[in-house]
Amino acid sequence: MTSGRSRRKQRLAPLLYAAARSGSGIEALVRWAYGQAPRELDEALARVAGDAADEAELADAHAAYDAVRAFERQADRTRSSIEATAQALLRAYRFARVAQSARVERDHRPTGCSMRRRRST
Repeated sequence: MTSGRSRRKQRLAPLLYAAARSGSGIEALVRWAYGQAPRELDEALARVAGDAADEAELADAHAAYDAVRAFERQADRTRSSIEATAQALLRAYRFARVAQSARVERDHRPTGCSMRRRRST
């Protein structure tokens, strides 16, 4: 049986991935965690898949899409419990001032903050 912690990760991971890779931002992440704007989430995931630079990035995009769909197929009670936890973790970002603090300009990202996998050359 999957632990509650694992299920919460399974819920947040694809949302974080979609927000980071599509450039949608923290506000979109919060909307998605609260079950709002499902079409926007689908469009972000499609954009990420369309922008994939290689097979690994495409596989990651497909995995995120599959995780979102798998979450939607959870039993209502399970889904509600997981959503409540995810929402609690992101609740502070519903305030504009807190959300503003989470924005990082792409050219001014602190070292080590990138959510994108670094490629070895």
